[in-house]
Amino acid sequence: MALIKGVNVYLSSALEKADAYFADRTDAEAWNNAAEVAREAALLSGTSVIDRMTYLGVVVSVEQKMAFPRAGAYFDPRLGARVSYPTLGAPLRVIEASYEMSLHLLNNKGVLLDTGSLSKLEIGPITLEGAKGVQRIPVVVRQLLAPITAGVERAVWRSN
Repeated sequence: MALIKGVNVYLSSALEKADAYFADRTDAEAWNNAAEVAREAALLSGTSVIDRMTYLGVVVSVEQKMAFPRAGAYFDPRLGARVSYPTLGAPLRVIEASYEMSLHLLNNKGVLLDTGSLSKLEIGPITLEGAKGVQRIPVVVRQLLAPITAGVERAVWRSN
C-alpha cells in the first residue's frame, strides 16, 4: 500500500522523513537495517496505532480519514505553555510518536497480537517465572503523547 498523507500517514514523504529521524539515532538498527518494504509496513502500522488513540480537541472535518488535523489546544509541559494544534497536519509530537511506534513494531514482532504473559514455566532444572510481554505502547510514545491525551479517558461529557 502506498503511503498517502492524510489517509494513512501524517506527512508527505513520510518514509524519507522517518529515515532522516532515525539516521543519527542510537538504538535504531532495526529501522536502519530493515528493507524499504518493511519500513513502509512498520510506518503504516505504527501510524495506525497512534491514530486510533483518543486525543484532546476535535477533528477539523468529519470527512477526514485521520485523527489530525484537530482544532483545540493542550498544555505542553516542556514549553510550560498552552499550545494550539497546527491548522494543517499533526503536531510534531504525534509524528515522532508514529516513528517511535514504527520502530517498536520492527523491534518486537507480534507485539500487536497481545498474546499475554507467562507466570511460570518449568522444564527440568530450568525455571522461568514472571516473564512479561513487551509493552504494546512503549514508554517513549506514551511520553510524547501524554500532553495531548491527558485526561481524555477521565473526561465526562454532560448534556443539559
